[in-house]
Amino acid sequence: MYIFSGSKVIAEYDNGAAVGSPSREYIYGGGALLAKIDSSGTKYYHQDHLSNRLVTDSSGNILTQMGHFPFGESWYNATGDKLLFTTYERDAESGNDYAQARYYISRLGRFSALDPLSGGVSDPQTLNRYDYVRDDPIDFFDPTGQFRAAVCVMPAYANCGLGGGVGWSGSWEGELIDFAFTPTGTGWEGDPFLDNLGALGLLGPDSVGGRFFGGPMDVSGLVRKAMAALLNDDCASLFGGIGNATAAMMSSGYERYVPGQENPFPNQISPGQWKSVAASLTSGAHSGVTVPYSGRVGGTIFFNGNFIEGSPAFASTPDQVTQMTVFFHEMEHAANDFGLNGSRYTALDKAIDIDPTYKVDIEKINSRCKPPQVEQESAPITGGLTTP
Repeated sequence: MYIFSGSKVIAEYDNGAAVGSPSREYIYGGGALLAKIDSSGTKYYHQDHLSNRLVTDSSGNILTQMGHFPFGESWYNATGDKLLFTTYERDAESGNDYAQARYYISRLGRFSALDPLSGGVSDPQTLNRYDYVRDDPIDFFDPTGQFRAAVCVMPAYANCGLGGGVGWSGSWEGELIDFAFTPTGTGWEGDPFLDNLGALGLLGPDSVGGRFFGGPMDVSGLVRKAMAALLNDDCASLFGGIGNATAAMMSSGYERYVPGQENPFPNQISPGQWKSVAASLTSGAHSGVTVPYSGRVGGTIFFNGNFIEGSPAFASTPDQVTQMTVFFHEMEHAANDFGLNGSRYTALDKAIDIDPTYKVDIEKINSRCKPPQVEQESAPITGGLTTP
């Protein structure tokens, strides 16, 4: 029996094990698997950008080394450790990997069942529902069997929330996309994972003007709502299709801006860029600013106190500005500044800020990116009711 915390296994019980004595326990740091505790002691896991590669004991002695071919076929794994490929657990009998929504067959480089999400015509490659990360297993992974996410390759100065050797800018599911969102860690140019930034709620009031800049910032909740809305092609088309939108959300970092703070990424954001970001977010005219990555989709998105004070719900009127409206607006920049096809400053991106009041884009977002409608069907009652 497995015990989960979110999408992470934290304990396993073999048949007959006492409730207070799990057969195996798993320890994580952020989203990264750090150690496994079982009857033989504590084993520590060490990962590269994609998978577990080394297991050591408490003294640092090497217990086993693991390696696999690009699509996950075992290359060497002397102890037969089941945590071999990305975040998956390998079944000893079939050799297939458990990917939560379905199983992955490494020897075929394909999933064993259709993707539960059907894809859309705006991004034709999503219509191949057995495909594994579009045949690019070095740069992407699919932690829940539903969406690909860019692997986390962070520079030394950045922090990336990893999960079993990989991470995704925070922790892409609701449990529509549950992997979206293990907490903590942001960075630049390394596909940090959709951080929930919950610790930022510890921030107190800003000293400038007494304005409150603390409070909750549930980016993971916003992303889950966004993913549901993006299943509508009318919404996805604002971001160059659901694939482009997904890549942007997975690879972007989400930062909480507090007035007066220093540039968190001086090696990537120039002094001039940071001055512009700070000016925009302290002026009161903006609730978010996106600094796009160079050469690929995504970017670092900064939100300020105006954003925090907004409602996290979808807009109820065409001109209402909520957290979802602002999130979608900034995601338009992250997705369209550099499209998946390599085009810089796409036509979609140019149209986002064509109106300096943002009225046109706000109304466009609110009308096309709505919560999914649940179809209801009623039927007449033809028989009498009986007491159970």
